[in-house]
Amino acid sequence: MKTVWRILGASSLAWAAGVTSAMTPLETALHAPELVDEVDSTETTDTASIIYDAQVASTSYKGGCGDLCEGDCANQCGDLCASLCAPTWKVRAGAVILTRSRPDQVVLARPLGGLIQISGGEDFDFGYAGGPDVSIERRIADGPNSVEVRYFGALNWNAAYDYGNTGDIQIGPINIPLAFDVNANYQSKLNSTEFNFRHQRSDRVTWLTGFRIIELNEQLDYNVDFIVPNLSGVSWNTSNHLYGAQLGADVALWRLSGPLSVNGLFKAGIYGNDANNDFTFRVLDTPLVEGGASDNPVAFVGEIGVTTAYQVTRHFAIRGGYQLLWISEVALASDQAQAMINTLDVDAMNSSGDVFYHGALVGGEFTW
Repeated sequence: MKTVWRILGASSLAWAAGVTSAMTPLETALHAPELVDEVDSTETTDTASIIYDAQVASTSYKGGCGDLCEGDCANQCGDLCASLCAPTWKVRAGAVILTRSRPDQVVLARPLGGLIQISGGEDFDFGYAGGPDVSIERRIADGPNSVEVRYFGALNWNAAYDYGNTGDIQIGPINIPLAFDVNANYQSKLNSTEFNFRHQRSDRVTWLTGFRIIELNEQLDYNVDFIVPNLSGVSWNTSNHLYGAQLGADVALWRLSGPLSVNGLFKAGIYGNDANNDFTFRVLDTPLVEGGASDNPVAFVGEIGVTTAYQVTRHFAIRGGYQLLWISEVALASDQAQAMINTLDVDAMNSSGDVFYHGALVGGEFTW
């Protein structure tokens, strides 16, 4: 499955790059008039395939729209005028509703001296969680450039599993005899903040480059009852702070003359990851064994999104869509338990995990 997602992400980014090469001559003339051969008045006939006069060249070069979005010209230019007269401010507010991929099928707990599995990563099904999704975009002067900030997060997934009476059990590096009841709780949290510079290359393609911060925190707890509830517990607490640069493209996939449009968003970035793992074995809430480690792997983050917008009024549109987020080379709580059960080392750490998130986007867009 991971290989499929990798191929899908790479193919999507390559496809987005290829769209740029499909720009029409008219788009090239308006966004890069210096690339268009000089013509004289005899060549500008009613049947000419490219309209290129001094007014259009001057307007496109300066980035302003002047009178192009008024009267008959607006009807002739269609989406072109809409691009030249893009709003100064664009604010999007809504929610993301995502699910986290299940942990890998790794052994987290097993009988003492045994090889069979009592608890595995695949036991934890996180379901869906919702959180805010807000972005603000400000156009720079009257040109094709803008700056954008986006935040989505406060996403909190929780998965629990009751294993019942297991008898003697090994959880990670800890051996616990005569366990009466064992239950586990897995919590995962995600936050993302990004700052982007956007350049509208054509009516269909906008390139973006920016800086992004992602925080991924997880905690896996095993609570063991023996006569006294919660007599002992084993916990892994991991944190990942990713800081890095990203490149991407916002592509108009489908835009009718009416109020409906469909866009595709593709991003990829390289990040430095400040990863940490804390391990605790406690009895009656008193820590008896503690361990942990830290690492700084180079991480990769890829994002693919498809959104549909319906323009209700001139200044308001409703939006909905789908988003896929892939984060690679991170420390996941389940991977730490698996690393310690294999090595019996409380300072063992695995920061090479992959995690996927996908789900719905809903909200509104305000422009002025």
